[in-house]
Amino acid sequence: MYVEFSDFDDLVDQFSAVTEAVTIDENISNFDLRRVLRFLSRVIQVVEQAFQDVLAIMIEYKYLTYDDYKSGKICSLAKELELLLSHSRYRDVEEICSRLHHLGDFFSSEIKPVTQHLPNQERWWRVFSLLEEHEGNIINLVKGTTIELIDLPRDSDLNEIKLTAERHSNALRESLSKLRFLNSGYPFNAGHAASSMTCREGLTTLSGHGQLVNL
Repeated sequence: MYVEFSDFDDLVDQFSAVTEAVTIDENISNFDLRRVLRFLSRVIQVVEQAFQDVLAIMIEYKYLTYDDYKSGKICSLAKELELLLSHSRYRDVEEICSRLHHLGDFFSSEIKPVTQHLPNQERWWRVFSLLEEHEGNIINLVKGTTIELIDLPRDSDLNEIKLTAERHSNALRESLSKLRFLNSGYPFNAGHAASSMTCREGLTTLSGHGQLVNL
């Protein structure tokens, strides 16, 4: 079972939604808010890391030449994509599994107690799934973004292959850009924190200024 590419877009949107929800909730103190935002930043970094190699291989597909096509390079690229679905990659090489385990434990003990009162949490289920299913959820997300390229017949027309890769790489790049913007552009920095009574006003919208506090 795998998810569709649109599900990765949904995950990105849910990161934005949960960030906005904790930001505008006045029952969460500024101290706890900084901790929650820092936690979300760490989860986003894991997701970004998992998809960097995916994007790189998609771009290789996009720029395949006729000589590459004739030499069978598409088979090598398809194998590279399939290797990205290996559990061992996330456990041993990237250590994504252990990082998600740690973040899941931290969420349960430190973040959930200060956010469990928030309404409509079922709308953020993809974020929670990352923390509960660990690398299994990441692998499904990767598979959902790559399955069309992996399943292309090896004798597919070169233009069809390149157009498919371009469509997927552009979509993935846009989603990753949204994550980076959310991670580095949220207006909560030391300057805002110095004035705790007014900093929350600066957190209600994404403005592209400042960075998450490094706790």
